[in-house]
Formats: sequence, C-alpha cells, structure tokens
Amino acid sequence: PFGVSGPRNVRVLSGFRISAQWSAPSGHGGELTKFILRATDRANSSAVVEALFEPDMYSGEITNAVPFTNYSVTFVACTAGGCPESEDFVDVTTNEEGTAILLKNSKLKL
Repeated sequence: PFGVSGPRNVRVLSGFRISAQWSAPSGHGGELTKFILRATDRANSSAVVEALFEPDMYSGEITNAVPFTNYSVTFVACTAGGCPESEDFVDVTTNEEGTAILLKNSKLKL
C-alpha cells in the first residue's frame, strides 16, 4: 500500500485503552488484508502494543497499553505485498491507574 495516513481522533480512554480512527490508504495495489493500530513506547522503542483489525474497519482500540506510558500511535495497512506504517503519528500518555490491594483476613471493614 501507499499513501498510508496516520491515525486521527486518537484518545486515551484509560491506562490500558487507546482509541483511534483511520482511513484506508490512497492506493494499495492489491487486496487489503488487515489494519494495525500500533503504539510504541517513546522511552523504549522495542515496547510495542498493537491491535489488529479487518480491512473494512476504520476505528478501534488498543486494549493492552501500559498505564502512565508515553506512546507514539501509528497506523499500518497490509496487503500480501507488505505492511507499511504511517509516517505520521500522534503522541499520547496513558492514564495512571490505581492498584488494588487485597486485604486478606483483615479486620478492617471497607
């Protein structure tokens, strides 16, 4: 594919979820096989979370992000010939999430 644009309307929904919309590439020279929404940790480029989508979907969510992490979010469009990633990206920071504490056999009433 060519003409792969970056994601738009990127929103952080929680510490674990990032939503976005995208458009099909302007040209693809073959049948689109899948779309990928990708978030790369800006502090560690090998730490990537992503979600896969059917080629008829134009919005979706990453649901396995790490809380309180700075990500660059990109869009990838795939055909049998390859999977180019958008050069455009959107920087976001996921929300900080509280941690649950289990009080086993505690006399403290919650």
